[in-house]
Amino acid sequence: MIYDFDMFSIVPKDLQPISCRQGLPRQMAAQQMALFRDPDTVGALLRADDVVRDMFVSAGFGLRPWRSGAPSGFYRTEDSYGRTRTMMRLSDLLQQARPEIDTLDWAGFDIQALTDCYATARPMTEAEMMAHSQARAREIPPSGPGAGLQILRATSTFMASFVVYGCLGTMLA
Repeated sequence: MIYDFDMFSIVPKDLQPISCRQGLPRQMAAQQMALFRDPDTVGALLRADDVVRDMFVSAGFGLRPWRSGAPSGFYRTEDSYGRTRTMMRLSDLLQQARPEIDTLDWAGFDIQALTDCYATARPMTEAEMMAHSQARAREIPPSGPGAGLQILRATSTFMASFVVYGCLGTMLA
C-alpha cells in the first residue's frame, strides 16, 4: 500500500470568498480533509475494525481516494498546515486508544508506514507540480489503439469540470 495523502478542500479554494459572501462561515468554507491517493490504502481502512476507521475519520481523513497531482513522496506546499494538524489529531487518538490498539484488526493498514511516509514527504509548489506534470506528459505520449480517444476523453473531462465549476461560480456570485 502507498500512504501518500493530500488535503482536499471541501469548498474549492477559488469559490471560498464567494461562499463567505453568501453567508457561509469562513471556518466552514476553509475546511479540508486528508485523502489517501491509493485506493488499496482506503480499502484497508474500510475493512479495518470500526474503532480504527473512526479514529481516522475523527482525525480528519476521508474514506475516498483522491490525487492532488503531487508525485509520490511529495505534497502541495499549501497543504503543510492541514497535514500536520491531521496527523497530530490522529496521534492523539492513537494515544487514547493505546491499551486496545494492538488487539484491533487493521486489515493490513500499516500505521508505521503512514508515519514514515508523512515524515519523509517533501513540499512541492504549484509551479514545481506543473513542471513535473509537463515533464511526465512529454515522457509518456499516448500510443496504441485508442490513443486519440484517450486524449479526447481527458480534454472532455477537463472541459466538463470547467463548465460545472464555471456555472457554479456564476450561480453563487
